[in-house]
Amino acid sequence: MPSVRVANIVMKGLYRDSVQLMELTEHVKRINGVVDAAILMATKGNKEFLKSLGLLTPEGEAADSNDVLIALKAEGDLERLLVIVEEMLHRGGGPSMRRKSLDDALSEGADFAVISVPGRYVGEIASRFLVGGVNLFIFSDHVPVDVEVSLKNLGRRKGLLVLGPEAGTSLIGGVGLGFANNVRRGVVGIVASAGSGIQELTTILDAMGVGVSHALGVGGRDLTDEVGGIMTEESLKILDNDSGTRMIALLAKQSDKETVRKVLETIRLSKPLLVTLLGEERSSLGDITNIPTIHGLALRICSLVSPANYSRYAGMVMEEAGHLRKASAVKGYPRGFYCGGTLATETAYIWKWAGLEVATNMRLPWTRKLRDSRTSEHATIVDYGDEEFTEGRPHPIIDPTLRNQRIVSEIGSDDTAAITMDLIIGYGAPENIVGKTVEQIGEALRSHPEKRVVVRVVGTPSDIQWSQVSLLESLPVIRVSSNALAAAYTASAGLGNPDIIEDVVEELIIFEG
Repeated sequence: MPSVRVANIVMKGLYRDSVQLMELTEHVKRINGVVDAAILMATKGNKEFLKSLGLLTPEGEAADSNDVLIALKAEGDLERLLVIVEEMLHRGGGPSMRRKSLDDALSEGADFAVISVPGRYVGEIASRFLVGGVNLFIFSDHVPVDVEVSLKNLGRRKGLLVLGPEAGTSLIGGVGLGFANNVRRGVVGIVASAGSGIQELTTILDAMGVGVSHALGVGGRDLTDEVGGIMTEESLKILDNDSGTRMIALLAKQSDKETVRKVLETIRLSKPLLVTLLGEERSSLGDITNIPTIHGLALRICSLVSPANYSRYAGMVMEEAGHLRKASAVKGYPRGFYCGGTLATETAYIWKWAGLEVATNMRLPWTRKLRDSRTSEHATIVDYGDEEFTEGRPHPIIDPTLRNQRIVSEIGSDDTAAITMDLIIGYGAPENIVGKTVEQIGEALRSHPEKRVVVRVVGTPSDIQWSQVSLLESLPVIRVSSNALAAAYTASAGLGNPDIIEDVVEELIIFEG
């Protein structure tokens, strides 16, 4: 029987996009003789990941973050396989990959450009598109704040949208950019400094029969004092002038109240506006009531757009809360591990509101900073979409392996009582994302059925992966209709107080505004 060996090749000074490398990795894994493979940028985090898989050699350890690292575990002629992979990499990847020059793209007369390159290159590329009259959706992170402000000011002067950086999601006339779901069209316009927040809101609305005209994701930092809400203001104006939009929702996972106030005072909208600033209390905006949760925002939108349905959906939330109350959990701490940063932020707020001391890797002034994102402390929430986990790696919505490995570890921990997690499907997520997740965490869940794992599937029946959601029925998990309900249940488990579930529902989801 051929022996199995591990080898690394370092491609010095070579850059490839993380999604390209992930696609190439999946292609290489299907080559006869390959036992396991990973092709990644050689960042510190990626090398730690390879080490945990037993795929890192001393040659790979010596690579730096500007190098591509090929790691193979194979049987038979390993050297021949390495040559094949190296040739594929130089060709640009698997057979489906295609590249164009920036000049080619500009010559096609596109209305929108999606940019996903390392942050240090965004300024030059984005400026050329704006000068050429092209709106931007900037998926990239690690973009300096001064570059973001400069690009958004240029976009404002030219009457163009600059969505991002760190724009995870947008829907332009029903067309999804980044990560998005197949939701029905309608009269609700959304502006959000929140990617997974847009997905959560639009999928809940879809379940209520309410549709969306446009959803403009302006980037996670837009409503901070550093950026000043430049694109939030421009996006609100666009939706206010849009004939297909009857009402507007503003959603933010990270915001500074003074910036929000200035934006809302600067423009006078002619259409109804609802606001959710996660982490803020109800009365934080003066005349405008802040709606504390995304589920609450969806219900309030439903009450205005489809009032006849509001009571029915509010009743369904109360009924679901009653079922959750009966699902008792073992004693221990709640833990939350997320691909979506907005959902992680919402959970952190609900846990804090319920009385838990929250530790997280997110930059939230009302929580405690984790000393090490890989080690839990009390009520822990980790956003695996944060920059510390995405440098040189695909976003966890595309490849949730790191997050899922953490869940497996926590299921086996005596300290952990309940875990909340998101499972985001739709455009941008792999077609096999549900099956992959079940495969990665299933054995641990079946070995510890006493642990409560709560899953919020962010998607609609029209998403291509929806048919796979039934695979979750083979696992001892609790599925919920919103992230806020998942947070309520896990808070009650951590506090040993099931009354918290109804308290969250009545005070943060269904309340008199």
